[in-house]
Amino acid sequence: MLNLIVNPIAGGKKGKKMKKNLALIEARLKERKVDYKIDYTAYFRHATLITENLIKNGATNIVVVGGDGTLHEVINGFSSFDKVALGIIPCGTGNDFARAIKLPSSPVKALDLIIDGKPLYTDYMQLPTVRAIILLVWV
Repeated sequence: MLNLIVNPIAGGKKGKKMKKNLALIEARLKERKVDYKIDYTAYFRHATLITENLIKNGATNIVVVGGDGTLHEVINGFSSFDKVALGIIPCGTGNDFARAIKLPSSPVKALDLIIDGKPLYTDYMQLPTVRAIILLVWV
């Protein structure tokens, strides 16, 4: 099962862009017969708490559906770095990190990469109070 953490207002336009992207993502998941669960963020740092709870309850993968801010929150909720894979479906306004690692900008193509690809280990940096970069990601 894919555990999607969705920032409903990522990409701006008061969530209109995310609604469109999420409809495409869900249609593809159903078409490909992939089990999934969606958790929506509701406030600042909520993605961190969602991530912590998912991992504590045995999740083996987490997929960020949002932008750089949502990604930052999710990696700061990570533990069990060697047992949980992280996927990124870039749906923010900048998507700087996704662009830097050459992820597809199309939500459907990024999802297909997660479904069909294999997670690869990637380093992260532990700063005094936060983590930066990434750990295990589909590329």
